[in-house]
Amino acid sequence: MTFKPSNRKEGSPPMDDDKRVREALKETEILYQPQQLLDTFGSSTVKYYVLSESICDELTGQNSKDTVIRKGELIWEPPRVLSPIHMLKMEGFNEKARQAIEMIAKENPNLAAFFYSIRYEKRSEEMHVVNGSVEEASERIINEIERDREPLTAVIKGVGGYWDVSLMKFIQDMVIRSAKFSQFPDLKDKGLIKIDESGYPVVTKDSTGVPLAAKNKIESMFSQVSNGELEAKNLKEELDKWGLFEQYEDRFLNLFKDDNS
Repeated sequence: MTFKPSNRKEGSPPMDDDKRVREALKETEILYQPQQLLDTFGSSTVKYYVLSESICDELTGQNSKDTVIRKGELIWEPPRVLSPIHMLKMEGFNEKARQAIEMIAKENPNLAAFFYSIRYEKRSEEMHVVNGSVEEASERIINEIERDREPLTAVIKGVGGYWDVSLMKFIQDMVIRSAKFSQFPDLKDKGLIKIDESGYPVVTKDSTGVPLAAKNKIESMFSQVSNGELEAKNLKEELDKWGLFEQYEDRFLNLFKDDNS
């Protein structure tokens, strides 16, 4: 995509930013997909390269054959498996979002949904300019990826000033592909979700109405606290989110008794 020089008069409003974002999304291409999907039960580190024309090229319409390469990593934590009714226990929703979730919960209270926790790995972020077109640069990078057998690496063609928009499009694509082809089958095999009569995935719960996925996570966190791999306050926060602290209170306090014995 090439942005031509602006002919607007001084004082006139800038181009609608929403329009530029939509254009950036439309022009984004995932040139190389990771050969491995996100881990259902563990963390995943995905390396990305976002390639774009230099800003000067985009503004002037000229082609200097320079490509800007941005390289970094995304860290995906294992997805949370929640039903709408349990989403309401999560923090960070505004009132309108809570109303929407309540409406969904009334229609299908057990509908399975994933919450993904993603962060950038700042220490690995790089940006440099190379001579050559985006196509030439991407070919070199893809050859290196395949040579080094890096299964969780993506190459994305983006728009310079909106390269992070291009990255977000890749994130959405990665989440959708992983959920469809890996995580839903994995969770179904382990009995954490099932398919209802309408063909929708729904959360499997225990006799008290707590999702089995949540109970499995709590068990894992108890083990991590016992081994010194996790702070007890993180376990307490998880129990509070599900309203389960009273149910686990004696076991939680025993963690500290073991430390003092």
